[in-house]
Amino acid sequence: MKLKAYIMLLNLLFILALSACSTNKINSTTNSSKSSTITDSAQMNDVSTSESAADTSYSEDEDASPANAYKAVLQNEVSFLSTEDNHEFSLKEFLEKNSEYEGSYKVTNFTVIDMDKDQIPEVVLELSLGDSPEQYEILHYINGMVYGYNFVYRGFEMPKEDGTYSYADSAADAGINKILNFNSDTVETETLGYSQADLSGDDAVVSYFINNASVTEDDYNAFCDQQNEKKDVQWYELSDENIETIVSMDFNTNS
Repeated sequence: MKLKAYIMLLNLLFILALSACSTNKINSTTNSSKSSTITDSAQMNDVSTSESAADTSYSEDEDASPANAYKAVLQNEVSFLSTEDNHEFSLKEFLEKNSEYEGSYKVTNFTVIDMDKDQIPEVVLELSLGDSPEQYEILHYINGMVYGYNFVYRGFEMPKEDGTYSYADSAADAGINKILNFNSDTVETETLGYSQADLSGDDAVVSYFINNASVTEDDYNAFCDQQNEKKDVQWYELSDENIETIVSMDFNTNS
């Protein structure tokens, strides 16, 4: 009788031991599965975040490019800073800002040219009242923003493909300039050659200079002839199609 009770006790202990081992094995497998699931999920999140960041970075780089910045200004999607007014305007607002006094200006033509030779072209707008050109606005890109620099008509005549242009204060006071640098509030120019009248006496005396050195009238006329022989910039009508194609084309050419 005692032997039978002893055997039953041993069987009960054996069954309890098997049950404990089985439970530990199930718990271990479950924890391993959870760990694997968390790791995979984290890896998927890392890839998703990385791809999203790359897409955002690419989009921001595209949006911040000079070509896209100019296009946005020309299509009235963003403003530019007028250095003359020290104020931001959309192109439409800029053209209409003095309409109560002069009427609304319109952009009759535009061209794209690297005026300061920094490998980033500028966009030059011809501004007219009616059918007569009155001013030019040069748009220049600096660190993600477009700045505008105003030139009166006689201060920016016959721009050439090399970035030089003529100016005339009067028949005798005239010359040829090029732009050296655009700053956030001013534009620096260099005069390559000019004529200047001295009106202090009874008769006007005109002097001539090339690279700030005095020259004869014949030498100066020859200098002006060379300037006139240079190729003029190509002007384009302001249209959505030209904005999209010409601005991109000129930037690809200068890249």
